[in-house]
Amino acid sequence: MASSAVLSSALWAVAQMDARGARGRTWADGFPDAAQAFLDAVDEYEGVRREASEMDWPPAQDAESLLALLHIAQKAAGIAGTPKLATGTIVIQSVAVSALRADDAADIDFLNSFFLADLAAVRGEVATARGCGAALTAYLTSDDALDARGRLDVIRSREAADAGVGVHRLPKGRWPSNPRHGLSLRQQFAVNEALNDLAPARGLMGVNGPPGTGKTTMLRDILAGNVVERARRLAQLDRPEDAFTATTHRWTGAQGHARTVPQLRPELTGYEMVVASANNAAVENVTTEIPARDAIHSRWHDRADYFADIATAVLAETDAQHDDGPSQIPAWGLIAARLAAFVAETCADEPSFRISGSPREIFP
Repeated sequence: MASSAVLSSALWAVAQMDARGARGRTWADGFPDAAQAFLDAVDEYEGVRREASEMDWPPAQDAESLLALLHIAQKAAGIAGTPKLATGTIVIQSVAVSALRADDAADIDFLNSFFLADLAAVRGEVATARGCGAALTAYLTSDDALDARGRLDVIRSREAADAGVGVHRLPKGRWPSNPRHGLSLRQQFAVNEALNDLAPARGLMGVNGPPGTGKTTMLRDILAGNVVERARRLAQLDRPEDAFTATTHRWTGAQGHARTVPQLRPELTGYEMVVASANNAAVENVTTEIPARDAIHSRWHDRADYFADIATAVLAETDAQHDDGPSQIPAWGLIAARLAAFVAETCADEPSFRISGSPREIFP
């Protein structure tokens, strides 16, 4: 399909740096336009082939058409006049794809970065008058501009760690796991920092840990803390309708139906969490584990039911670990689901933190 053609951003960037130099600020501008021009040229070429064949669709590719497409790509990338780059070599890879996963495979862009569009969106947001939020500002701050004098080593300083895990700093909710298996000192310290200090102040927080050291366990307690805090605020309302403002959002859905949603009060928002990753499997594992019944202790199985039937159906539909058909993982609650391959942090002024050591990022 012409719409599945992809222009290599790396090849385009090489041509840009050769023409403009790598030190200029504008050398990376224009790839979306080049990619669209490439798609338009491919679509036009395939249209000519379709008309010549007098068929409703273009004929199968052959050596001549593949070479023509190669020249179109070289022209769009800006390397048509560079012999070392504009070669006549064509490499074809053919792999078997499960019929159940065919749609997923079609979305894979193996020539370009997964983050290209997201970085462009962030760059455009930074250029606006609104500027950049606290999280991205902290992330982009150079090392020489950081105040290292205020840092505390919580591994060496027992006093700092003890102060961070005081009873008054404990969240009002925890994940329904085995009560005998609490968080470790440093895990609880990180949870408390995220919920007590990061959330109100907004910004960025780093938590490092090798795989298997309990980052997902820590994530569950942060999730529980957010849910309970939001429930506490909801419980303070006199009437359910008091949760909304006078602002109403209206739009037309894909099926033509009118949609109307009142806007929540600001103090009831900000508890959402998005897990994003460069490794799709890592995110899918997290979003499959959290709603699963096995994620909570057996003592809660009979009482924990938050739209469990719907959550089980969602897991069966979205669990990517099973290529042979829908899985039958029983769920306890509709609390997490896979939304997309990747969700990047924007410049919105929201609290953010990163859990590193395995490819997972959390933005509550």
